[in-house]
Amino acid sequence: MMKTNLTYQKRKSFPHYVHSHKIKTPITPYKTPFYYAAIDLGTTSCRLLVVKDTGDALKIIERYSSSVLLGEGLSKTGLLDECAINRTIRTLRLFVKKIHNWPVSNISAIATEVCRQAANAQEFLRRVFEETGLRIDVISDREEAELALESCGSLLSSPRYYNQHMHHSLYARKPCPNRALIFDIGGGSTEISWVRTDHTSRKYFLSGMTSLKHGIVSLTELFDQLTLKEAYNAAVRYITSKLESFESIYCIKREVAQQNVHMIGISGTITTLAGIALDLKRYDRYQIDGTILSCNALAQSIHKIKSMSQTALELHPCIGRSRASLVLAGCAIYEAIQAMWPTDMITVADRGLRDGLVIRMARDHQFRLRREDNNKHYFNEQPRSGALALSI
Repeated sequence: MMKTNLTYQKRKSFPHYVHSHKIKTPITPYKTPFYYAAIDLGTTSCRLLVVKDTGDALKIIERYSSSVLLGEGLSKTGLLDECAINRTIRTLRLFVKKIHNWPVSNISAIATEVCRQAANAQEFLRRVFEETGLRIDVISDREEAELALESCGSLLSSPRYYNQHMHHSLYARKPCPNRALIFDIGGGSTEISWVRTDHTSRKYFLSGMTSLKHGIVSLTELFDQLTLKEAYNAAVRYITSKLESFESIYCIKREVAQQNVHMIGISGTITTLAGIALDLKRYDRYQIDGTILSCNALAQSIHKIKSMSQTALELHPCIGRSRASLVLAGCAIYEAIQAMWPTDMITVADRGLRDGLVIRMARDHQFRLRREDNNKHYFNEQPRSGALALSI
């Protein structure tokens, strides 16, 4: 594997847009903007995103995340805990209040692995609807991977972006990779997507994906009888074994060896490691999202986390109390992925399912407007056949 002293390349600051770029195939900017809201309910966190769609850009209005630990104890009991349910419903009530501050025309709320696994998930979702008015859809692991891919589109489809940030001379002579490996380390599962990119058409295609039924919460609970060091090493070995079947199908190592893979990490784990690598005094999404880091820098971040006490982890501005006991499990998952597919660099993405949801809502809205506009032109310009074409 090629060695480099490059630690990271800080990207230029972007406007506060989802994806930090304009919507593809824009139409004339709307006279009145439209507002969309997306809620992503996961095993550890509940996330809200409200955006304003002006027709040529999506501007973030509200971006909020709360640690609800809905999946706490799920791997052992198979049920959602009553206290966790109450915490989550309180957070969802807060989200509804925030949404009502804006003239939101479309709301999309989804739940992932935590509600795919829990035996009492339907009862929980019924309570959510009765107490908040929100209808939450439980999506499949395939849909989860597709939304994550959607959110990373601007990082995948722009060779110019990649070349600007992969500035090291050893990389400058290499073409932009036409393969990407995207991983999303969640609380209850980890999704890994193998993606083909067509830089000519600026399109990307999901070639394959796998969902490991372990995230930072379930993996922590799986090895909670061991010492921290034993649990960490066991977790790395366990996840590595789970990745082997995916590798045997797609032969990703061969593409990695040819430096034809763009690695992208989505999740609190990878953004936490990036924050530590950049030595941030407080977490700042706009310094993290889209940054390209060397994997050596991320390895140093893991080493720092391992050396920190529980109190130090809780006090760290990029970790905090809610993630202090879970962060090592996320590091173990990342280390297993990196050991299986050892790339030199990784793009850090502070974006995910809620970003994918609002992009879909905006695109669907544009499609409807174009269809209506085309229908108007058709009926205004085309002669009517038969009796309807005759003047009365």
